[in-house]
Amino acid sequence: MKKGLLLHIACMLIASAGFAQTATSLTVQDTRNTNPLPETFQKTVRYDFKRTDDIGVPGALSYSGLMTLA
Repeated sequence: MKKGLLLHIACMLIASAGFAQTATSLTVQDTRNTNPLPETFQKTVRYDFKRTDDIGVPGALSYSGLMTLA
């Protein structure tokens, strides 16, 4: 079982090596005054800059970075 799993992982890594991409920048949406519902995201990784009051995050800071995986 362990040998098969390791072989599967090795095959996946080798196969995905040809499809790797390199990014030189990342765009962050400034949606600090909104708190959208999870249904608005579909197969997404999203980074937002939010006001902590709008998303209900405790703490002394007024703004926060938010990463959403959906």
